[in-house]
Amino acid sequence: MKRNFKYCFIFVFAMLILGTTNVYAVSNLTITEKSYVGINFSDGTHRNEAYFNTNKGVAYCITPSKTGGPQGTSLSYSSTVNSGPVLYLLNNASNSKNDYLVTQLAIWKVNNNYIPKVYNKDANIVNNAIKLANTAKSNSNYAVNPTMKLSSSRLNFSESSDGNYYISNYITVNTNKMNKVTARVSGAKGATITSNGKRGSSLSLKNGNKFNVKIPKSSITSATNIKVTVKATGTKASYERYYGGKWQDLVVLVKKPKTVNSVASGTVKPVVHKCEYKYGKYYDKNGKVTSKTNYSIQCEKHTCEKVGNTYFGKDGKVTNKTNYSIQCETHTCEKVGNTYFGKDGKVTDENGYNLQCKTHTCEKVGNTYFGKDGKVTDENGYNLQCKTHTCEKVGNTYFGKDGKVTDENGYNLQCKTHTCEKVGNTYFGKDGKVTDEDGYNLQCKTHTCEKVGNTYFGKDGKVTDENGYNLQCKAHTCEKVGNTYFGKDGKVTDEDGYNLQCKTHTCEVVNNTYFDKAGNEVTENEYNLQCKTHSCEEIDNKFFDKEGNEVTEDEYNLQCKTHTCEIVGNKYFDEDGNETDETTYKQQCEMVIEVPNTGSSDSLVFTVLGIVTITGAVLVIKKF
Repeated sequence: MKRNFKYCFIFVFAMLILGTTNVYAVSNLTITEKSYVGINFSDGTHRNEAYFNTNKGVAYCITPSKTGGPQGTSLSYSSTVNSGPVLYLLNNASNSKNDYLVTQLAIWKVNNNYIPKVYNKDANIVNNAIKLANTAKSNSNYAVNPTMKLSSSRLNFSESSDGNYYISNYITVNTNKMNKVTARVSGAKGATITSNGKRGSSLSLKNGNKFNVKIPKSSITSATNIKVTVKATGTKASYERYYGGKWQDLVVLVKKPKTVNSVASGTVKPVVHKCEYKYGKYYDKNGKVTSKTNYSIQCEKHTCEKVGNTYFGKDGKVTNKTNYSIQCETHTCEKVGNTYFGKDGKVTDENGYNLQCKTHTCEKVGNTYFGKDGKVTDENGYNLQCKTHTCEKVGNTYFGKDGKVTDENGYNLQCKTHTCEKVGNTYFGKDGKVTDEDGYNLQCKTHTCEKVGNTYFGKDGKVTDENGYNLQCKAHTCEKVGNTYFGKDGKVTDEDGYNLQCKTHTCEVVNNTYFDKAGNEVTENEYNLQCKTHSCEEIDNKFFDKEGNEVTEDEYNLQCKTHTCEIVGNKYFDEDGNETDETTYKQQCEMVIEVPNTGSSDSLVFTVLGIVTITGAVLVIKKF
């Protein structure tokens, strides 16, 4: 008997393209313009290669075995690559149409070891492409990733050669592909950075530059922490690959800014030189710079010596002139303090002294007063003849600086020292000199967070500039004052913290923090769900159709998957994946095998259905 066989074989293959990197929330690549680069060969033939302009810049094909997608085609993100020869080619491409073809051929040569044979007709193009590809291969580890490192993170301080400053060690800045490097010092008033002959609280640096910190000694009164913050910015290069499905995969160069911060810090402690001669200066017993005379007085031993206006007795201790004279000098007919010396230089009593040594002119001896002529007088006569009254009160009479009679106010003004006082309508400053009311207030009153005239005072009552006054004395919530940033709580933060706390972020990613449509902080999944367009995607058991609308799983499968010889719901799909009727479906998709009759007639009908899933193909056989 004849055998009739009806065979229908359906082979369906599904491929999973796995990227070498994690999948990021990257928008699709859209071909905004597709043009061509044409080559006319010497034999009269012609070849065109597609030139892709996209929403992310000029793109290149990475899968030459496929056809380039038309204008308007949207490709899904596949992977990001941070190094390698392809990155070298993309980063060094001019993207002009004149150079585009050679770069495209070099990419195929490097990535696919392929150059279309038709280009053998133009040896110049092939040679240039191969040369460029070989250069890229020799840069197999090529990367554009800016880095910055300091030779040390520690600041160690010592005194300068003149003893006026604290100087730190030198630190070298090592950078790679950084566009801008800035160093800023903080921690002490007057602290500066020095590098290559330049000096300031903030300096711009270059790779290989050395810097150190210089601080006036007067600024350091206790252990103080000093910090140098070095900030460097550059541009990191990578390329993104986008999956085209039935169309060519495309790659596009991506450049993103990168910032690196490094800190060098250390503690500077005040150095006090007590009773030392150093740096060409004399230091007293308190460690303050002084004169040689004061140094000698405070720090050296003197026996019966006069140093400057200071007297030292027999024991080397400071004494007054009288005791010095008594202890250390020979006195003939002298009265030293309350001690009397006779003609022989020996101590005697007052009578003996007077007897041996004195003619009494303008003197009081015991209770007896002597006038100018040496004659006895009364006390008033004595005072009148013998005394000059400079800044004195005698009875109820006041004498000024010139010895003339004045009133009490005149006496007080002329003869008393007034430090930060108001006497009558007269104001005296810190130095006791006459000043005006503003000078008096400025010098003598404590000003905390005040502006007096054009002078600003900070929290510590010290004079500062307007920026320092604003920084110390005003509350700053979500403000930038100078180069200082304040967060929601009014505390100092950096620029990233300021932006994160104080700006509204709608569907944004800020420092790995995700914000939804309302500006609320959410998870990455919730961000993707609210802020991204999901065309034919499944996210967290939610299904989205071609338009990005949430639908049922059946509707998702119906719109978004290819159905070849399948029944979905009540709809039939033929071997080309087109919707058809039941009859056509059975004709194309079912298989009937007739078996020879051996006594009874049986027929076997096998229906072969190919079901395509994301992981492969499933063959289902139904027996009737």
